[in-house]
Amino acid sequence: MHYDVSYKGKADREAVLDLVAWIGFKVTRELIKCVRNNMTFDQFRFWCSFAGVKGKPVQAAWERWRR
Repeated sequence: MHYDVSYKGKADREAVLDLVAWIGFKVTRELIKCVRNNMTFDQFRFWCSFAGVKGKPVQAAWERWRR
């Protein structure tokens, strides 16, 4: 299935919410734990790609969850 979303002119929050909706809350919680425990961006991007997520949602989630 090919599913493209344009985030042009939209807030990063929408991209993060789309990622959460796509992968689910349980997986999101696990990813946040990993991100906060020294996961690299390349590793994060790799795991998101398994779920079929790439681009702006991955970058926006990384920036938000690294805080």
